[in-house]
Amino acid sequence: MKYHTLHINDSGSIEQCDEKIINGQKTLVCRLYNDKEFNSINDILFSYDYVMNKKAFDLFEKSNIIPYDLTPVIVKKVNVDMGLFRFYKSLNYRQVKLKTSENMLCYNWINFDESEILILRDEKIEGKLESHENLLKLIQENRNISSKITDIYSLDIKEREKKERTKDLKNIHFKSNRIVFNKRFDSSIDLFQIPLYSWGTYISDRFKQLLLKNNISDLNFASSNVELNELWKPHYPNIEFE
Repeated sequence: MKYHTLHINDSGSIEQCDEKIINGQKTLVCRLYNDKEFNSINDILFSYDYVMNKKAFDLFEKSNIIPYDLTPVIVKKVNVDMGLFRFYKSLNYRQVKLKTSENMLCYNWINFDESEILILRDEKIEGKLESHENLLKLIQENRNISSKITDIYSLDIKEREKKERTKDLKNIHFKSNRIVFNKRFDSSIDLFQIPLYSWGTYISDRFKQLLLKNNISDLNFASSNVELNELWKPHYPNIEFE
């Protein structure tokens, strides 16, 4: 099995989106940057979620990807710029928003014994994450710590005393170096994410080849975080399979 991370180039970037009701349906009206370096009309646009034209969506729809919500999008690009007056060209796209929850199926795929997902407090390693349930408990612990800090800083006391009372209240952080999937991994999946453990969107090799064959514009792929720049590497753990 071979999977890659999918990366959308910013040559076609959305600057702003507004939610509107058009013909009784929630619709996003998005504007591309008015800068030739970032306003190419790509098949998939650089945005928080996946905003794509019909050509790209037809390929997504044919493939086996995790559940998603679909929203129509009107993309506006400056067609004529006369300084005070701008005239826009409108294009029909759609937003594919992958669904997430605390109990996604992908969390059952992780072999925590073989994976290297570290627990850190104050930049010091406290141990390895033992399970997804362990992660959820630690996230709740973080919320409790943040709440205590907020309560202390709301008190009418000196700043020095606030710092003294909160000096040992350290939040927990997680670092995923390597994620190993167990035999429950569904190899028929063409696109998935692992929220909380990785920033990446992972696609199968067959889906990658389908995107390349159909000339979906301005995409990059990485088979390992070694191929990424130093800024992104810590947030894209390598994945392996039992």
